[in-house]
Parts: sequence; structure tokens; C-alpha cells
Amino acid sequence: MVNRSFFLFLAVLLASCTGAVQMLPEPSPTPTRTVSFRPTSTPLRTRTPVTPEATKPAKPEMPTSTPTPTQIDDTMSMILLGASQSVTEGRFSFRPIIGFKKKVSNREAVLTSRDGGVLISLTAIPVHNVGRLEPVLEKLLRKMAETIQELDASSPYPVEIDGGPGLAVDLRGKIRGEAVAGRLALVTPSSELLFYALAISVEGSDGQSWESRGQAAYNSVIRWIDFLEPPK
Repeated sequence: MVNRSFFLFLAVLLASCTGAVQMLPEPSPTPTRTVSFRPTSTPLRTRTPVTPEATKPAKPEMPTSTPTPTQIDDTMSMILLGASQSVTEGRFSFRPIIGFKKKVSNREAVLTSRDGGVLISLTAIPVHNVGRLEPVLEKLLRKMAETIQELDASSPYPVEIDGGPGLAVDLRGKIRGEAVAGRLALVTPSSELLFYALAISVEGSDGQSWESRGQAAYNSVIRWIDFLEPPK
């Protein structure tokens, strides 16, 4: 579905996002590309906020050897999730989607569908003091605009991931001529930890791949994120 160069560009994108967060204390350079923001009065019709903690169902303990089916929505009626896996230095755990390729490093987990149509990246970075999220989100978007052409972001809206408050934006653009859509969520589980979840979906000829595939996969992973206590 997607050629190898597309995956290389996605790898550059993820590395750029991590690098942008790690350089938070430094002033942002003048961007070579601009990011278009939609006003709040005209939100993307695909916007579905991350499930708030107040309404999120309890997470029962699951046997580690048995994947658990998770009902998501009518467009992807069943997504199988594997056992919870910890990203130790990132201080979070997640449940991978069965059938997706998985790559886990010290602070990051990347899930990719086998056909290359959906990519989800989960990253946590220790910081001294996060402060306001708006400048951080803007810096991430400007860094992403170096890889995603015609990047179009919705106005930020509030979200929570496992009780951690934050902001999210819905995204559209192009990578190497491929139309893509997705979501970037940025939350602060604590004043010393910054976590972001990025999902990118390659759009089909009908432009509905995010609605029909990417969003359901993203929501299923986000629902089962758990932030871990820092080591003593």
C-alpha cells in the first residue's frame, strides 16, 4: 500500500517530534513551513476527544497469555489487544494491537499496521518543569511541518489520558504526495513528565481511512495507557 520511502519519512517525523520536545528550553528557530490552524468554530468533523478518566471503564486484570477483544465502534467492530507492556524509562504501559508491528525503545513505543496504513507513536520524556502546553504543542507542530506538507491542524481542545490533562489537535496533510490524517495528543501526567501520542493514517481514495481505521486503532490504544509511578 505504501512504499518504503514513506516509512523513512515517518521515521524522520517521529525523531523530529522527540527532538523538538527535548529542546524545550531553547527558543524556536524561524520555521521553513507554516502550520494552518482551524478556528474553534469550525472543528474537524472527525474530532472525537480522548475518553475522559471520569467515564473511562475500569481496567480489569487480564491474564498475560490471553489477548482480550476490545469493542471499539461500528467501523472496526473488534480490535484485539495484547497483554500490557511497560516502557520503563517512559514510565507508562500500553497494550499493543495484535496484528500491528511493534517497536519499543526506552521511552517510546511505535505500532504500525502491516499494510502501512496506520501508525501510532507513544512517547514520554522527563522534563524539569513542563509549564504551559500551548507553546510545546506549537513547537511540535512546526517541527512536524518540516516533514508533513500542507499541514493543517484543528484548534487545540482539552483531553485526558489516564487522568493526565492535556491538549490535542486533529491533523491533515501530505507526506511524499500521500494524503494523511491523524491526531496529536500531548498530556502531563506530572510536572516532570511529558507524554505525547501521535497517530497518522494514510487516506484512501475516499479520504476516509482515518475515520474508518486510524481513529479506532488510536482510541483503542489510548484507552489502555497507564502511567507508572516513578522509581524510588
